[in-house]
Amino acid sequence: LTIMEKNHNVVNLRDDALSHEIALKVFMGKYNEALDLMTNRRFNVWEGGARFNVNDYWTDAYMMLGHAGMNKGNFKKAIEYYKLSVDYPSNLQTARGSSSGRFQEASFWSGVAYDAAGDTKRALKEWNNAVENIPESGNSRSFAVGSGSMSLFYQALSLEKLGQNERASEIFNRLISSGNRSLQNRDQIDFFAKFGQQQSQRSSLGMTHFVIGLGYLGLDRRADAETEFRKALEICPDHFY
Repeated sequence: LTIMEKNHNVVNLRDDALSHEIALKVFMGKYNEALDLMTNRRFNVWEGGARFNVNDYWTDAYMMLGHAGMNKGNFKKAIEYYKLSVDYPSNLQTARGSSSGRFQEASFWSGVAYDAAGDTKRALKEWNNAVENIPESGNSRSFAVGSGSMSLFYQALSLEKLGQNERASEIFNRLISSGNRSLQNRDQIDFFAKFGQQQSQRSSLGMTHFVIGLGYLGLDRRADAETEFRKALEICPDHFY
């Protein structure tokens, strides 16, 4: 990060290079600096997706600011940050609000903040928003390991808040089974692969262990969850979630 900051004028010439500086700033807790870099620059998104996912860094930064507000008991500020986490500026060229891939996460935490502030009605509204459009349990593709697994996890947590513990447990168990199924079908990391390919393998494998850990965490099997989270970090030390 220090090298990139010292050479920011050069880094700033390319979207993909700047995205790495932004990611590092978020990782190191420089959330407002990262948000400043994302606010005014128009990132060029290629057809079919970008080589980077800047909107995730936007969400991560505001999520962490929201959690800091919660820890300080500033629930109003926390709610503001959680809402902003999926209110992407137009220059990021991505769907915002309920169309965002992180909407369920933002709604769950907004509900938690409203509940802590004593506003039960708004908390229930947020959790109900989060559980809309839960994939059918028979749709195996909907439980494939990936970034969407995070949405399912927060939908399950929201179901628990709404008293629907059985439906929540079903999702937690499916996260575990889908992760284990993915591990069974996965080859070991090819350490002689090209850097980009190897990095992708590590990220994918780390995410798989993380998703299994989420399932265990939801079922309150904390020792098993910690084991999976540690495996995820051993494989992918920069795993942020």
